[in-house]
Amino acid sequence: MGRDDSSAVVAQLTSASAAVNSSVQTSLGTNEYPQAMISADQTLPCANGGSVAVAGDLSGDLDAGATGSYSLDLMTTFADCALGTGLVVNGAPYLTTTGTLSFQAGTLTAGAIAYSGAFTASGDTCNIDVTIKLAAGAHPTFSATGTVCGSTVKVNQ
Repeated sequence: MGRDDSSAVVAQLTSASAAVNSSVQTSLGTNEYPQAMISADQTLPCANGGSVAVAGDLSGDLDAGATGSYSLDLMTTFADCALGTGLVVNGAPYLTTTGTLSFQAGTLTAGAIAYSGAFTASGDTCNIDVTIKLAAGAHPTFSATGTVCGSTVKVNQ
């Protein structure tokens, strides 16, 4: 696996995280009072077939205006997830996802998410240790740093 493959895996993880964040924001917006615990259980399609599943819990301390933070503890599992680079990813057996998401009036303002564990691709087992940081506002930022299969990942947007 090369650097481009590592980037494709991080992009798929980021996409799954965005879907979970969207689910959390929907839950915050549809409940009269913010929930102390939100369970996530979503299976999403990968770019060219297969799927990525995200399951676990988000627990938080938000006020009635949905301002505060959530801590997350999730499991991400790939199942024949084709990323369009010829790479097909599976769990080995899964990745753990931990982090914190901060909200202001139900809108994500900042977050830090760490992925660790392993997956298989092209017959190889690859370790992953990646941290993603998000900041919303007038000038939103996104960064991802760490390693995927021994390749360094560093993205700043």
